[in-house]
Amino acid sequence: MSTPIDDTEVQFRGMLRQLGPSDRVAMACRMFSTGRALAIAGLLSRDRGLTGFSLKRALLRHVYGRDLTSDQLSAIEIALRQPNKQMHPPAATPPEDHDV
Repeated sequence: MSTPIDDTEVQFRGMLRQLGPSDRVAMACRMFSTGRALAIAGLLSRDRGLTGFSLKRALLRHVYGRDLTSDQLSAIEIALRQPNKQMHPPAATPPEDHDV
């Protein structure tokens, strides 16, 4: 016997399968933005003084604190303090065409 929750999940998965890849990516981005906004709101409700780097640090630790080691978190915090520093490695350049 199925429950209303089971029926809703089946219907939801069917709706997701009907979406194109770009629609799914857009939906995931909106979900990420919403989750980020909720996390920031929660952090600010506990400490209104969080701004700039202190807010970034609190968000980092709130979201990734259980998944990263303290050394990894510290390295990211150092990178966050650096203005105008690129956080990601540069994109790989495509290989040059060579005649074979």
